[in-house]
Amino acid sequence: GHPSFVMSNSFTNQVLAQLELWNNSDAYSIGVHFLPK
Repeated sequence: GHPSFVMSNSFTNQVLAQLELWNNSDAYSIGVHFLPK
């Protein structure tokens, strides 16, 4: 497996992406998008 630091970064990125999509869902149509950093 991956070191815990790598996994925590991966999970953090996923949560931040989910928060962005939840808080600004009207700004995103169905599809693939680059999210802000």
